[in-house]
Amino acid sequence: MLPDTKLLVALATLSCLVSPSAGVCTSEQFECRDGSSCIALVQYCDGRYDCRDYSDEFNCSQPNVTRPACTSEQFECRDGSSCIALAQFCDGRYDCRDYSDEFNCSQPNVTRQACTSEQFQCGDGTCITLVQFCDGQNDCADNSDELSCPRPA
Repeated sequence: MLPDTKLLVALATLSCLVSPSAGVCTSEQFECRDGSSCIALVQYCDGRYDCRDYSDEFNCSQPNVTRPACTSEQFECRDGSSCIALAQFCDGRYDCRDYSDEFNCSQPNVTRQACTSEQFQCGDGTCITLVQFCDGQNDCADNSDELSCPRPA
C-alpha cells in the first residue's frame, strides 16, 4: 500500500470513530441532532448537555418523558428529574442534577412561592415559563433566567 493510501485509510477509520454516520445508534441510544455521537437514553433530558449541539436537552417537556410527582413538601428540580425535600432547597448543597435547587439563592432556606415543573424560578422568587428561560431575553427582574445558559460553540 502506498503511504498516501495508508494515511487515507487511517483518516477514514478515525472519522468513523469520531463522527458516526446517521443511523448507527442502537435502540438504547439517542443520536445527537448533528450526528456527531450517540449517548445512552438515560442521558436524554437529564439536565446535562451530553451532545455538543445540546440536542439531548431540547424539547424535554414532551409527554413521553417520565417525571416524578412531587408533593407540596418537596421541590421539583427544574429538569423534572427528581424531587427533593424543601429543607434541601437553597441549603448550599447541590441536590438536583441540574443544580436548580441552588439557583439564585440569596439566603438559604428562604420561603419562596412554588413554581411548577413548567416554570423557572427567578432570583426574586417570581416564576416565568420555561419557554422564557434561556431565550435570549431577560424576563426576570434580576436577569437570572439568562445567567447560566449554555453558549453555542
